[in-house]
Amino acid sequence: MIGGTALQGGRFYLAGSLIGAILIQTLTTTILTRGVPVEFTLIVKALVIVIVCLLQSEAFRRMIYRRSRWRCERNRSAGVLTRSKPRREDARENF
Repeated sequence: MIGGTALQGGRFYLAGSLIGAILIQTLTTTILTRGVPVEFTLIVKALVIVIVCLLQSEAFRRMIYRRSRWRCERNRSAGVLTRSKPRREDARENF
């Protein structure tokens, strides 16, 4: 879950739990100070928790990795050139 306390059990990390609590409270405070209705705060918190749970899920990360790999292979087979780092000539032009 957020900050080191998993729902499935396992180890508890106090620092991680504090960071998670501060994150949720900061989110709540920010939304409320902007004048957004309280009901919207609950929706945003729920979305954040779902996203964090998905990111911590090994199956979800594996699926994302496969999809990005598939996209890269598809681009390569279609002749689309992708570079992970700029060439030195390109880097010099930016200065």
